[in-house]
Amino acid sequence: MLYFDDILAGLTNGHTPTNHDFSQGEVLFLTAENISDFTIEYGTDKRILHQHHQGELARTALRDGDVLLTIKGKVGNAAYVECPEKPVNINQDVALLRFKSEYFSYYFISYINSFLGKTFIEQLCTSQINPFLSLGNIRQIPVPIYETAVMKRIALRTEESVSKGRQAALDSNNLLNDARKIIEGAILNCEKV
Repeated sequence: MLYFDDILAGLTNGHTPTNHDFSQGEVLFLTAENISDFTIEYGTDKRILHQHHQGELARTALRDGDVLLTIKGKVGNAAYVECPEKPVNINQDVALLRFKSEYFSYYFISYINSFLGKTFIEQLCTSQINPFLSLGNIRQIPVPIYETAVMKRIALRTEESVSKGRQAALDSNNLLNDARKIIEGAILNCEKV
């Protein structure tokens, strides 16, 4: 068994720029509310300026392969960052994990989101009323390590399931939009009669 400290190449969290109007800016700004188990909701209204993204928050500029973990509020939700189309950054309620190259990020995401992973995270939180998971405590999360082939198989199955779920949600949303258009068209046609 190893600990996250042994397998992480980088660990940090963002912060909130002071005196900034979050309706202004070009860069998406994610909070814990945008992260669920295996899912990142990029449809946030919060934005920051490029100067924040490239300056004080440069270390938390998201890139393909990063893992996000909620550390305040709804603690312990982990998701994989896949090729953000636009610049994206995070606030202080989200940790950014970068794993060493020899490890499979999806394996660790499946572990964090499992009952066992959630149990360890709950034990390491500072409070039950307003839970917080410090970066130091993330480093102490124990992780079961198996043969490389086993971890790779778990990672690939998790990635495939997440991808199928994402596609199903997209298809569902498209069907819902089509249904809305049909209903709106029917309503407009009824009003003309």
